[in-house]
Amino acid sequence: MRPLVSGSGPATLSLFERVGLAAVAAILWALPACSVPTDAEFFPAAQDPPFTVTAVAFPQPQEQPQPINPTITVAVSDFPDPATAQFPAVQLGRRGQAIEFLVELSLASKQLVIRPRRQLLPENDYFVSLSKEVQALSGRALEPPLSVRFRTGNFVVPAPAPEAEVTLGQLLSGPAGLAARCAQPGCHSAAGGGGGPAQGLAFDWGEAQLASYLTTRRARGSFEGLLLVQPGAPERSYLVRKLIASGGFARIAGAPMPPAGAPPLDASLLRALELWIRQGAH
Repeated sequence: MRPLVSGSGPATLSLFERVGLAAVAAILWALPACSVPTDAEFFPAAQDPPFTVTAVAFPQPQEQPQPINPTITVAVSDFPDPATAQFPAVQLGRRGQAIEFLVELSLASKQLVIRPRRQLLPENDYFVSLSKEVQALSGRALEPPLSVRFRTGNFVVPAPAPEAEVTLGQLLSGPAGLAARCAQPGCHSAAGGGGGPAQGLAFDWGEAQLASYLTTRRARGSFEGLLLVQPGAPERSYLVRKLIASGGFARIAGAPMPPAGAPPLDASLLRALELWIRQGAH
């Protein structure tokens, strides 16, 4: 607890102050005994929910043999920090023998997609693991860590069909698109008033101008120095973090967008935005 009287005050207390302190002391003395240590907060801060793994998905049911080219999806309860969700905090391999793999991170879906770079050995035991070094953007460590064993068979699954190309025009269009939701007067609109669009960004610019601006400008107030859009890396794109922040903590400057009181963007739009960025943000 903080001291009731600061050491910077006068050396002599008035009668009024002495009476007031005595009354407070009497009240505290009358309270039931409590076990709060002297160096602890009297009213502890509320505990944030833990950062946990919520699901692990394999191509086949986990108890069955997996293909030698598996795709493993790990869903988590909060936005994973891309700076920590990588090797060696994330590992794939046989016991004591890590192998090379790729990790695709989705903030919008709160998941990691893990794929080995090469086919695994058939009919062998493998492990996928995430240590406590994996953190959420809030700084919370993964608890408990993950270690899942699976066994390969001797078969290959076909590669998934390429995802359809997403265009910036698709992201902007429609009543739930970025133009309709964000290009409002006084907000991110080129026609929003004498002050110009908020943060100098207008979602009613032409597609070429908007794409160029997004992929070359660094976010104001971003201590990580993130570009608004980092082509190929939506998890490192400030625009994605700004738009998901209403659903949890993300390191951003200012308030989440859309602003408080406005409905959040559709989850399908956020996933499409991530895909557009992953495809190169053309």
